Amino acid sequence: MSYENLVLEKEGPVATIALNRPESLNALSMKLRDELQQALGDVREDTKVRVLIVTGRGRAFCSGADIRELQTYASGDVPSRAMDMATQRILGITGLGKPTIAAINGVAAGGGFSLAMMCDIRLMARSARFVSTFVKRGLIPDGGLTYTLTQLVGVARAAELMFTADGVDAEQAEKLGLVNAVVADAELMDAARSLALKISQHAPLAVKGTKEAIYLALKGDLKASLEFEAQVQMGLFRTRDFQEGIRSFLEKREPVFRGE
Repeated sequence: MSYENLVLEKEGPVATIALNRPESLNALSMKLRDELQQALGDVREDTKVRVLIVTGRGRAFCSGADIRELQTYASGDVPSRAMDMATQRILGITGLGKPTIAAINGVAAGGGFSLAMMCDIRLMARSARFVSTFVKRGLIPDGGLTYTLTQLVGVARAAELMFTADGVDAEQAEKLGLVNAVVADAELMDAARSLALKISQHAPLAVKGTKEAIYLALKGDLKASLEFEAQVQMGLFRTRDFQEGIRSFLEKREPVFRGE
C-alpha cells in the first residue's frame, strides 16, 4: 500500500515508518494520523516483520499537531474523533506485539514528543531535541505524554518539563533517561537498524510476551505480573521456537527462530 504522508519500508525483519511531511516538520495532520494507523496495522499483520523503527524525514522527527488544523479547532470545529485517533494511535504502538524503536532525527515537539515516548526504545540524534509545547497552545499534554514522562523521570521533573515547555537537548535527554543513547546525526539510522536486527534474531513470540509483561509491570501489581509470566511461559514451552532454543544451545550454534 502506498501512502502520501509517510513512507513504509520493509527490509528483512525490520520495518521503518518515516513521517514524510518535511515542509511542515512532519506535523500530524488528520491525513497523516490516518495513514499512521493504517501503516501500524500493516506492520502488525505482517508476520515477517519483527521490529519497527519510527522516524521522520527532513529536519524534524515530528513537530506535533498541524497548526493549520488546530486553527479550525479554535473556531469550535473540533472533529468528534480527534482524541479517539490519538488514543488509538498510541494503543496501536504499545499493542503492536513487536518492539518499536524511535529514531529521533530532529525536533520532537508536542504530539511528536508523545509519539517518541510511546516507543519502547529511543535513539536520539545529537542535534535533536524534545519540547512539550502543549501549555503554550492552551492545552494539556496528550498522546500519553503525561503517563510516559511521569513514569520515566518522576513527578517533579515531568511537571517542570510540561509546565514550562522548556526544550530538552540530546545531552539533557540522555541524562534524564528519556533516551537509550545519543548518536551522531549521520549514524542514527544505522544505529537504529543495527539494534533492530539484533532484537529480531530472538524468538518473536518470546519478545512479544516480554513486551506485554513490561507494560503490565507499570501497573505495579507483582501478583498480576507473576500470573502473567506463568501463563505466557506455559504457552511458550509448547512452541517450536523453545525447542529450537534448547537444541541450538546443545548443538553450540545460533538459533533460527520462526515465530512458531
